[in-house]
Amino acid sequence: MKACIAKNTRRHDFPPSPNAVKDIYTHNLVKLLGVARLQAALDADMRVNGSLNKNWAVVKDWDINSRYLTKGLNAQDLYRAVAGRNGVM
Repeated sequence: MKACIAKNTRRHDFPPSPNAVKDIYTHNLVKLLGVARLQAALDADMRVNGSLNKNWAVVKDWDINSRYLTKGLNAQDLYRAVAGRNGVM
């Protein structure tokens, strides 16, 4: 997503606005999706692919502190949701 943000940013236009900085320098995937202008594409893909919808539900709640949790999100489930068949990637 950050690569898409960079691609949509012209030279000398970074950050696009002072308020956008907090949304760009984050690990919040929902915010990054919006700033990257990918929400409409994800919504369209999820309408036709129920598995992608399920996988996004797993991935979107990840945050930088999730890697330290011993309960809840399982690393294998997260990996499958990202890189498996119909994964978010």
